[in-house]
Amino acid sequence: MQNLFKRILSTTFSFLLPALINSLPKSMAMGGGGPYEGLKEAARRTVVAVETPASSGSGVVIGQKGNKYYFITARHVIQGDPSKEEYFVYTSSNGAQRYRVTSIETPHQLRNYDIAIGSFVSTQPIDKTLIFPLDKSEGVLVNVHGDTSLSEHFGGSTDEWILRGRPWRVIKQNFKYNWIAYKSMNGRTYDKIWFIQGPPIVAGVSIPTNAIPVPVPRFSSAELLSRVTGNKDGYEIVYNASSTVPGMSGGGVFAARVCPSFIVKEGSLVHDLGLYAGIIAMHGRSEEYGLSGSRSGVSLGIPLALLTDYFIANSDRYGIPVGNEYKNMVLEYCINRSFDK
Repeated sequence: MQNLFKRILSTTFSFLLPALINSLPKSMAMGGGGPYEGLKEAARRTVVAVETPASSGSGVVIGQKGNKYYFITARHVIQGDPSKEEYFVYTSSNGAQRYRVTSIETPHQLRNYDIAIGSFVSTQPIDKTLIFPLDKSEGVLVNVHGDTSLSEHFGGSTDEWILRGRPWRVIKQNFKYNWIAYKSMNGRTYDKIWFIQGPPIVAGVSIPTNAIPVPVPRFSSAELLSRVTGNKDGYEIVYNASSTVPGMSGGGVFAARVCPSFIVKEGSLVHDLGLYAGIIAMHGRSEEYGLSGSRSGVSLGIPLALLTDYFIANSDRYGIPVGNEYKNMVLEYCINRSFDK
């Protein structure tokens, strides 16, 4: 009888376990701890491959003005004049559609950094990434239920914010802070140096090889090691990446932050809409040993915090999200796209 009971219990548990796992937040079901699951999708939407007559690399879309899009890439990837030579980009999610690069800028203010800003025109909508260093708000999130419209803080009415797939509407409220600094969330440690949750990833597009004759989006888990202030060409962020290949230079180091909590119905505070994605650095090169050219496996990137003042001062020129637009993008992502619910 006891053995029969054990068999029944085992069968019942094996039947219910998959349903139980599927009902958990994705990060809990996956065990958490690793890079946020949404980083790859965010990178896939915003990383572009860069083709020039001399080389290939990657870039990340950071702004939009009408149908003109702006991207950052490594200066060593895209040197030259696009009016005299043909330069192209294409999104990693749609390699069939190429866009002619219309301009390449190496602003005087960025002369000490291996970074350039390019542009292209597209009639099809393309996502732009959030630059995390442009918002360093940090602390305890305060929600105040009241009659104040979100328009005062986020440029829109609460009527616009319907949580898709959920049976409730956002209530009018104030947000004192845009995000919370957690010590950990779903097994992911909060990094107080880079203001991110859990480990980042490095994203770019590989160049064709004999084995793989087409460009392929590549995503590598990264472990942040240190910051070397004043390092040559701005390469101050040092990290181990599980794998980087030629063509990824100019791509992004993507990381996650915690979504804001907010009230969705009277007396109900929703805490864990999950995480949202952004970029903290531009990936550029690997460490080399002396004249031998051998590589250590350690990668280097340019922290975008170095460029914060320039991006803010030129946010309107490049269409870079700041202020209310930045916060609106956070809300839209957390409400409609966050993976860790």
